[in-house]
Amino acid sequence: MSSDINATVLLEGDIVHLSTGPHRLVRLTDGSLCAVPLQLSEEQLLYVCQLDAAALLAHRSESDVAPNEVFDGVSLVETPHFIEDADDGHGTGETVSAADDEEVYEDEDDIPGTSGLQEDGAGSGRDDGRYLGIMEPSKYGRHPVLIYKIPGRQLCYTFTLHKTNQCSKTYRCTGCVKQANTRTSVRVVREIEFERDPCALPHVCLPSRWLNEKSRRTFYGKCHEWRSDERYADLSANVEHGKFLLEVNRAPNLTTEEKEATLSDFHRFRKVRSTISRNMGCGNRDRAVTMESVPDSLALSADGTRFLHYHTPDMHIYYSESIIRRACENGLDTLIADGIFGMHPRDRNGQLYTIHGVCNGKVDVPLLFAITDRKSESVYTMIWSTLCDVLEAAMGRQDLGLHVVVDFERASIKAIRRIMPGSSVEGCLRSALGAKQPSLRTLLEHLHALNAKSLGKLVHYEQYPAADVSLRPRDIRRREKVRGEMERFRLRLLEQDEEVTTREITRYCRRMARFVSEKSNL
Repeated sequence: MSSDINATVLLEGDIVHLSTGPHRLVRLTDGSLCAVPLQLSEEQLLYVCQLDAAALLAHRSESDVAPNEVFDGVSLVETPHFIEDADDGHGTGETVSAADDEEVYEDEDDIPGTSGLQEDGAGSGRDDGRYLGIMEPSKYGRHPVLIYKIPGRQLCYTFTLHKTNQCSKTYRCTGCVKQANTRTSVRVVREIEFERDPCALPHVCLPSRWLNEKSRRTFYGKCHEWRSDERYADLSANVEHGKFLLEVNRAPNLTTEEKEATLSDFHRFRKVRSTISRNMGCGNRDRAVTMESVPDSLALSADGTRFLHYHTPDMHIYYSESIIRRACENGLDTLIADGIFGMHPRDRNGQLYTIHGVCNGKVDVPLLFAITDRKSESVYTMIWSTLCDVLEAAMGRQDLGLHVVVDFERASIKAIRRIMPGSSVEGCLRSALGAKQPSLRTLLEHLHALNAKSLGKLVHYEQYPAADVSLRPRDIRRREKVRGEMERFRLRLLEQDEEVTTREITRYCRRMARFVSEKSNL
């Protein structure tokens, strides 16, 4: 018995007529052919050609495909879908398969059931008619997202919080917002329970793959940890990336498939280096410190005592009571004040105003630092009155009897004359900072360093009170020359025969002027 078999060879680009209409044959990445509708756009066609047969059939139930049936794998293909949180601000570039089936249900009774995933109390809702979601971290951590996993499939829909009502919350599908800027909303009660089936909503997007979404949310959760703890700012991003992969591999709350998906998506450090560094604070640490917000690591001294004593959005006053007390015990006799004023071009906060103390003419230590954006008399009054209160408490008397050296600003002179007499000129800290306009964090870190240096100077002076002041060699030579000129003029005054003339006095003053400058240490 014989039979004739007529075989038709199909080639790429051929037109075939199926029950749903004319289709064109295209070649997938694995070499197999697939029939696509003729009305697909070039963008959609290019997207399908980048897939393989396994990706097209991965999310379709086996019962949907009858034996020996020609399956149109892309008859329901829409514009490629890029998943993104509504609160993320920009896309992540993660795509889902073009064959992710978005089934159309004409009857309410035909809608799919609830999520079969049970995690953190989110159990199957098919038995009791409840549709429970899973809370996962969002990209920026403002509000968590709610993920609903489609039962029986490795697909899910992601919803982000839109508004909060008295008894419920409204969530929106992130895929629909990204796909067509469509607000597909659903009400949520008791934090995680959807009031209706999320799959029955009028979605215009395709669902995302659960493993990809879970791996992304796991990485977001770690980013929140890096961002919230400032201790990570000084650590290596490469080391923290390795620790993250190790934590994922050992995580007890992740399945084997979820671990493998996360490790596969984020194993390349080059891919996530900028994201990790940005969340750890590397290169962006200064933004966390503002005039309104100063972390405890900068507001407190190393011993845990208060360093920031006066804090308003317009002015900060920093000082250490222990340093001021030690300075008073070691013979504090002079206060020197000067400031660097000029608004920072980026932070728009004022610059530093510092007050130094000199003990017995030998040791000078910074006692108080103020950061302010104004130079009014009331600001200077606040600064000096704060210091005077601390000095009076440390010395145990109100009559301080200190010599004060200030600059020539009229507002500061008026304020200080109400409290202490005297004014003169002194330099600033610009050279010590190494920058004309340092950031606020850099400035505060430098103030902590100066505070530690002051403690070292005072401790050394307590141990060696008779030690000579250290001078540079050129200062020693200058001092010897000045001493020689003074001795020569003294001997001239002791001569009995002739009186000192005006010309000799003028010549002596000119010679002395060669050895004296405002920067010399005599």
